[in-house]
Amino acid sequence: MTARIVPAGDSALVVEFEERIDPAVSGRGAALADAVRSEHIPGVRDVVPTYRSVAIYFDPLGADRPSLVSTLERLAARPLVRESGRRDDRGPRVLRRRVRP
Repeated sequence: MTARIVPAGDSALVVEFEERIDPAVSGRGAALADAVRSEHIPGVRDVVPTYRSVAIYFDPLGADRPSLVSTLERLAARPLVRESGRRDDRGPRVLRRRVRP
């Protein structure tokens, strides 16, 4: 799965995954957001996952942008693993309930 890092103003970067609706893409974004949070990167203020991307908000005066981009490239390129030890390639689960009229 390829990832693209694009700037979003002077204090945010967005890591974009494939442009398709797919639980695997969504799961990869959620796993990347968790990985970025667990890195405790200096200057990162917030990490916001969406269905196919992750926005990383940072302090432009307190964060080293080239280092942040390098870290995001490294994290996005590796296979992300859940705490259970399984690869995170199945995405989130959807619970379905029957709705009675």
